[in-house]
Amino acid sequence: MNTQKEVNETRITLREHEAIVENINTGIPMNRRAITPSDLALSMLVILEDEAVVQYLLREKNFDDMFENFFNVQHINGESMIEEMKTILGMALDYIQKAEDDEAVTEFFLTLVSKFDPTEFSEEETIKALRRFLSRIYTFEDRSHIQELFTHLLEEINLLGTEMVGQFAGKIMEQLLKSVKKNTLDIEMIHSLFKATSLVAERDWVLEVLERHIPKKKVCSSPLLPKNCFIYQEMMDGALIVGIEVDSQRFDIHYHRKQFEDVGHPKMLFLFTVRGQKVLGCQLVCVKDQVLTPDTQLYRYPFSNVFEDTRTCWPDLNSYQIKTVAHLGTMPFAFLHSQNNDHAFRGTNLGEMYQGLQGQDFDNETLVKLDMTFEEWLGVLKKTLV
Repeated sequence: MNTQKEVNETRITLREHEAIVENINTGIPMNRRAITPSDLALSMLVILEDEAVVQYLLREKNFDDMFENFFNVQHINGESMIEEMKTILGMALDYIQKAEDDEAVTEFFLTLVSKFDPTEFSEEETIKALRRFLSRIYTFEDRSHIQELFTHLLEEINLLGTEMVGQFAGKIMEQLLKSVKKNTLDIEMIHSLFKATSLVAERDWVLEVLERHIPKKKVCSSPLLPKNCFIYQEMMDGALIVGIEVDSQRFDIHYHRKQFEDVGHPKMLFLFTVRGQKVLGCQLVCVKDQVLTPDTQLYRYPFSNVFEDTRTCWPDLNSYQIKTVAHLGTMPFAFLHSQNNDHAFRGTNLGEMYQGLQGQDFDNETLVKLDMTFEEWLGVLKKTLV
């Protein structure tokens, strides 16, 4: 009796849009069916080694396409991807740490940070993440990076709301002062804190704080003052402000090559700034009031060599040496008797104006108002010296 050994096999025939699967038993087709290429590929995965599957998927290194399809399928099925994402990220981090690739860790972290939006997280989660990150920066060798980060956070302090800014700034100051050791005071840091605070504090507050460091002595002892001095003030930096009042009267004027006699002038206020024996500057305005008050209206000097901001054009001014403050009483007359030209004159013909005022008092009604009072004028000058 001839016994033939039974042989079972599967034959697969690939066509354009399907695959034909036939079960062959000892050469006799027993079953025949058509399946899709996708179903065929999935049925073959179980007999492939894991490395072979991964190598095939990554053969073209189309990571975007591969993972995009994966996430699209999850989204269509309505399934959560949180656990899968945690697994993928965890595996990636483990691999990077085992490889000890610092550059890869940096790129990985920067990629995550670029996608991080604090507004999509709770306040607790955001603060927790920041604290965990900031707890590692103590190992920085270059501390300037930490300072830059801290400065950036301070610039964004408006995130706290205006009602918390003062409280927040106070805590920062307290923490900085606590970090200073009592036995070895960081003078430079203390100086920086005080200077930054004094720039925004009220002047009276700064003086109050400094009061215990200032000797109880006279701040100013007036020297012999010139006649008609309407103000004498010593600034903290040593500069002096001295004002000389010149009543309305007539002066001889040198205009180009011509001389005009007894030319009427209005009442004038000269304001000099002095440091040591050097005259730094001079300002000149006119007034109508006989008695000066803070609200006294100021008027423009009607002739030449005085700018709109009341500064005089006086090239030789810095060459004068003032031995005493009293000598400033002669300076207005040095200006009035100096050579005149048309510089900064705002009229039509200065020569005709001088001609018409010879032997005449100046008509105050022709003066042009300045947009400031006597008090405001002094305030502007003092600010420029701060």
